[in-house]
Parts: sequence; C-alpha cells; structure tokens
Amino acid sequence: MSNEIKDATQAMDIANKTAQKAGIIYWFITGVRKENTYWIVEIAGLSGRYIVRINASTGEVVDFRPVSQ
Repeated sequence: MSNEIKDATQAMDIANKTAQKAGIIYWFITGVRKENTYWIVEIAGLSGRYIVRINASTGEVVDFRPVSQ
C-alpha cells in the first residue's frame, strides 16, 4: 500500500491531524500548494500561523513551524 499524497485533500487531512496533535485551538487551513516533492499547508489558529511540510511520497510530516510575522 502506497502512502503517496496525490492531492490537496489528503495533505489537508494530514495537516489537520498535525494541528490537533500540536494542541492548536480553533484553526483553519488558509492555503495548500505542492512544491517539488512536498505539500505545503498553511494553517491559521488563535495562537498564530503555521506551516506544515509533508513529503508527497511518504505522507510524513517533515516540518511544522510557526510563520514569522
């Protein structure tokens, strides 16, 4: 079974799970784009804005960080 992330909906599902695990309260996704071999998902929450970078081949979250203001 392949874990390849083929579309933005799958990437958003992973980002939602990541935000939940990180304890972000009241978040929403503000953008999704594919850059080379990664999906980049932008999240806005009460505690700030975040970027989730997901490996498109494996579905693994490789980076989760706040966005500099």
